[in-house]
Amino acid sequence: MIAPVLTHVDADHGNGCVLFSDNTSATVDSLRFRCSAEQLDVIYRYASRGDMPVGAKDGWVAAPRQMQS
Repeated sequence: MIAPVLTHVDADHGNGCVLFSDNTSATVDSLRFRCSAEQLDVIYRYASRGDMPVGAKDGWVAAPRQMQS
């Protein structure tokens, strides 16, 4: 039997664009593949500032599909 993964949806921006405080993998997937450029604009505009990353990081910069060439 497969147990469901329970997560808490912190923000539902519609059409699958959701943010989870307890599931960063699902949040990253949502930001990359389900959020529109307009939704990303709202999310990042009103997000609180985090700490500045220090040192080498393994990651990517979020850019909506509409902005990619």
